[in-house]
Amino acid sequence: MSLDPQSPQRTKLFIEQRLKLIDTLSRLPLSQLLQIEITLGIPQAVMPGLVAELGLRSAALLRYTESPQGKGLEALLTVLAHMGLQPFGDKLNQDSSEHHPSCPRRLKIRLDADISELDRDKVKGLLTEIQQIAGDFSIETSHIKYPGSIEIDLEGPEAALERLRQQIVLKEIMQVLELQIQEVGFTEIEPCVEGLNLQFADLGSANLCSADLSSADLSSADLHSSNLHSSNLSEANLSFANLSNANFSFSDLRHAEVSFAGVNETDLSNANLSFANLSFADLSFANLSNANLGSADLGSANLSFADLSSANLSNTNFSFADLSFADLSFANLSNANLSSADLIRANLFKANLRNADLRDADLSNADLSNADLSNAEVTSATFGGNLGLSAKDKNDFRGRGAIFVDDPEMTDNSVIGSNP
Repeated sequence: MSLDPQSPQRTKLFIEQRLKLIDTLSRLPLSQLLQIEITLGIPQAVMPGLVAELGLRSAALLRYTESPQGKGLEALLTVLAHMGLQPFGDKLNQDSSEHHPSCPRRLKIRLDADISELDRDKVKGLLTEIQQIAGDFSIETSHIKYPGSIEIDLEGPEAALERLRQQIVLKEIMQVLELQIQEVGFTEIEPCVEGLNLQFADLGSANLCSADLSSADLSSADLHSSNLHSSNLSEANLSFANLSNANFSFSDLRHAEVSFAGVNETDLSNANLSFANLSFADLSFANLSNANLGSADLGSANLSFADLSSANLSNTNFSFADLSFADLSFANLSNANLSSADLIRANLFKANLRNADLRDADLSNADLSNADLSNAEVTSATFGGNLGLSAKDKNDFRGRGAIFVDDPEMTDNSVIGSNP
């Protein structure tokens, strides 16, 4: 850590420390997050509702703490230390389930109440009464849900949770803080992923060059304009994240989950995205030149105006994708699924489309000069105004089920793969 000379009482974190702090907060149970909020005097009005994702809550906590109105990171780290958590020391416990090593399950209690009846103080009171009933003050509230009634998930030693469950089942306990108990039962705890939990994290403009974020949960995180050059994001979850204008060049994103993410104007040149899921992602104007997207899923993705020149797109799914005005020159699209894709005015100069599925695709005004469409499936594909298609090519594609709209006279640079 270092001190900001402009504000001597304000602690600044190196990016690695910031990632560890976000991960630590995101793994805390709700009751401990509420304890931190109350201790630091964070107004309830600036925090999301009690049923919000814990990652969103921890992000709001950190954002307010670092704001001019907050008490600063030093105060937050002091509170964490009193709770036995040291994000930057050897005692950091990155797996929240290790607080209770004998506890593989959660106890779910459903209360007959409306979410409007709960606030932070009442949640604290509920937990205190539950701890007293169970005779164990290590029990924590891990999550609160509101599916019509209130569901509270509790974590702690299984013996204590079982004791609590038995008292409720035997009707020895029927109310908590005068709220009627409707149902009680155990649920399995999902195992923690190997990587950092950075869900909803604000990492905009961060320098994460060469960082190891493999298997990290970055879903819904803000990484706009960040530098992730040569970073390892293999098997990371980036779904719904904001990745616009970020630099992912030469990064490893194999098997990454990037569905529904905003990746517009992002540099992914020379990146490895093989087997990644980018379905429904916005990759408009992105730079994917020389990238490896072999066997990736880009179904229904927006790749309009994207640069995919010389990229490996073999066996890739582009069904229903928007590739209008995209640069696919010299790209390897062999065995790719381009069914129902929009390729209007795309540049496919010298592209390899051998065995590609172009059924119902729209290739109007696309440049097909010297493209290889050998054995491509063109049934119901729309052509017209294409550079590189001769009259012979057109007749051949018509015979294979293609549709031609009115187009101007073609050049003599015929495509490869048309039958003589």
